[in-house]
Amino acid sequence: MRGLLARLEESAARWDPAEAAVPAWQGARITPEHERRRLLCHFTDEEGEEHCYDLHGRFTPGAGRLHFRLMPNEGALEIAYIGRKISS
Repeated sequence: MRGLLARLEESAARWDPAEAAVPAWQGARITPEHERRRLLCHFTDEEGEEHCYDLHGRFTPGAGRLHFRLMPNEGALEIAYIGRKISS
């Protein structure tokens, strides 16, 4: 998991939202959740607002996932969930 966090941090640090809609993922396989599973990816942020954190990376061994959303205005990522694959 630490490796995935480091790669996400590096990707966010190199990201210029004015030039690219998403970061160039540095050594991490990042994918959006499938349409039917997106409903499972809604979490409440620190301000009490609900957002969809459907982008995720995998960490091994096991079925580990790290769900996050892009925050282009800040040039950052916000992580909402780290754990096993979210079950329905």
